[in-house]
Amino acid sequence: MKLPAPSIGRPSPNVVRPKSFGHQVVVVDGQPGCGKTLFTSLISSLDRVEIMNYSTEVESICQMHAFDKITDDAAKLMIQMKLDEMIYETMMSRRINFRYSDLSSVFRHPSPFKYFKRAFQKGDELIPDRIKKERPILNLTTHNLLMDSKPLFDAYQDQITFIEIIRHPLYMLKQQALNMKRLYNVNMPRAFTPYYQYQNVYVPFFVYGYEKEFLQGNEFDRAVYSMLSVYQRTELFKKKLAGHLKARLITIPFECFVLNPDVYLKQIYQHLGTHESTATKKIMKKNKVPRTKLADGIDLPIYRRCGWQPSESDNEFEELQLRRQYAIDQGVSNEALDVLDQLSQSYEKQYLFNHNWIWKEVEKVS
Repeated sequence: MKLPAPSIGRPSPNVVRPKSFGHQVVVVDGQPGCGKTLFTSLISSLDRVEIMNYSTEVESICQMHAFDKITDDAAKLMIQMKLDEMIYETMMSRRINFRYSDLSSVFRHPSPFKYFKRAFQKGDELIPDRIKKERPILNLTTHNLLMDSKPLFDAYQDQITFIEIIRHPLYMLKQQALNMKRLYNVNMPRAFTPYYQYQNVYVPFFVYGYEKEFLQGNEFDRAVYSMLSVYQRTELFKKKLAGHLKARLITIPFECFVLNPDVYLKQIYQHLGTHESTATKKIMKKNKVPRTKLADGIDLPIYRRCGWQPSESDNEFEELQLRRQYAIDQGVSNEALDVLDQLSQSYEKQYLFNHNWIWKEVEKVS
């Protein structure tokens, strides 16, 4: 029997997912260089939390929704289906990364044997009951997502915990400038980010509103205006976020965490309804947390590729000045430097100067 053709002018129906696995989701998000890598391993070590997954699919859906390319109901449905599929496949080790050197590798997980074991267990129709019994928490790491994340909050409501990692702009600048060369290049196929046309030139989605400044500057100018655009759009979204959903958001300043992590860990445990495992303290120690000095990161090849270098000063204020001078030496424009200074001062005032332990030298001169 031939199916009848769709009626012309028929209203488009709302699309829904009537039944979901009902699992929790934790998202670790932030700008490049904010310190997400520390949190990906830490969150993965908690009881019931699954191995970290990157999800460019969810990022793309939210970005297209923000640009009004996808309807509200379609974006919500696509995210629900994708994340249900991710937890389903993770519980069978179908979505596990076995590339040894990657940060998302199973070999970097505190319990890699669990995922090898799952690969040989029965799966498919047994998985829904296993999810219900074990209550796994899907663990995602994303980039610049919070500003466009409304469909994600709509899809998971009280089941989501969104962890926003923020950091002083001067500590993020070098990696973001390197990204402008290595990743955000329209001639590179591995640039997995949406672009749009502005005056016949392609620009990445995260510079919306600052296209002219982005195109006129070098990679350090571009990094500054990218940070400005993401910061402003994120703050605007947070102001619009409904009260009951705002309760699902945890904002963690990197500097505050590495010096005094316990208060933030308690928040995370409470939100997720979980607790630390035997591996959590080992990971904290490996990442030198708590620290006595902000720049005391761990020396890994991937960090060096992203611009990390050992600290050149024992003084936090001098370290900031060295990073600012580095941007000047690399040719950042005066206009971009003014923006960078404003971003830095705003961050310091909001997150750092109200702590007695931070940068006494700065307080003396401010």
